Amino acid sequence: MSGIAFQPSMAADFSRSVLPDLHQIADPAKLATMFNDPRQFWVQTNPLLSAFVWSMLLSVVVFIVSEVNDNYSQVDRLWPFLPTGYTLHFLAWAYYHRLDSPRLWTLAGLHVVWTCRLFWNYYRKGGYSKGSEDYRWPYIRKNWRFFSNPTFFRFFNFAFICVAQNLLHLAIATPAYIVLLVSRDVGPRAGDAFAVEAFVLSLFLEGYADEQQWEFQSMKKKFLEYPEDQRPERLGGFTRKQLERGFNTHGLFAWSRHPNFIAEQLIWISFYAIGCTASGIWLNWTIVGCLSYCILFQCSTRLTEEISCGKYPAYQKYQKQVGMFVPTGKSWDEAVDGKEE
Repeated sequence: MSGIAFQPSMAADFSRSVLPDLHQIADPAKLATMFNDPRQFWVQTNPLLSAFVWSMLLSVVVFIVSEVNDNYSQVDRLWPFLPTGYTLHFLAWAYYHRLDSPRLWTLAGLHVVWTCRLFWNYYRKGGYSKGSEDYRWPYIRKNWRFFSNPTFFRFFNFAFICVAQNLLHLAIATPAYIVLLVSRDVGPRAGDAFAVEAFVLSLFLEGYADEQQWEFQSMKKKFLEYPEDQRPERLGGFTRKQLERGFNTHGLFAWSRHPNFIAEQLIWISFYAIGCTASGIWLNWTIVGCLSYCILFQCSTRLTEEISCGKYPAYQKYQKQVGMFVPTGKSWDEAVDGKEE
């Protein structure tokens, strides 16, 4: 395979590590081997390009399923698995060609841990229940101009929800491709330990924040089941006022409106850092993945907060007092609750 590069700087150069192999998927005859002889296609094709082809095929399948079921959370259900699936694909390809390394095994292991945590959190929130759908899609279709047009939304579904997000899943796994390319050339470095530590810290922060949010939402649901005149003054560690407010301002959420979101972004930055450590190039083409991921979080979080402002009267005050991701120095309890209570 011409795309294999044993010099770290070559791995970080898209024109040398990917472009020379584009003919492998541009030739219809070679592409047909994916169906005629899948094993040959997998073995002989640049693993990044074969993953790209599979992501495009998956995009078509997801689009059809979403349109048939009128449910646009199909990609959401796959989110915990696809980046890790691509990383394991790179690992399996490297292992077959005897290019695997401790760094690549470590990166794959971190991905698996991330998948397990995200799957569990999404599962317990009902994400895999029949008919479940991200509440933001119906909101967009109802409230955003043009998106209420079925033809326009169908185009949006195909281009963004299905194709762009599936490509994003592949893009955020590309640091593993760089690690694969330099497997024989670069041993462990101090940057690897720093990136792994950053991952562990970010995963703990995200899990802790998700647990606090789960506890709050569970108590709020239980609280609202009481008749209004019988609701307790305190339930599960939350005051009546906190539960009636409707959104979590407790624990980490007193300092950041979305601590779990910033932790998730830091996880993918740490994966990017592992690829940078392997190549020795701290600004390379795989940054497209984690950068796009962070941009997506910026946009989706703003949409989430647009909906929250419409549901909860106090949310705009919360926005003014507490940072979206990074703490501003004062917590919600200090700035607001202490004065109001």
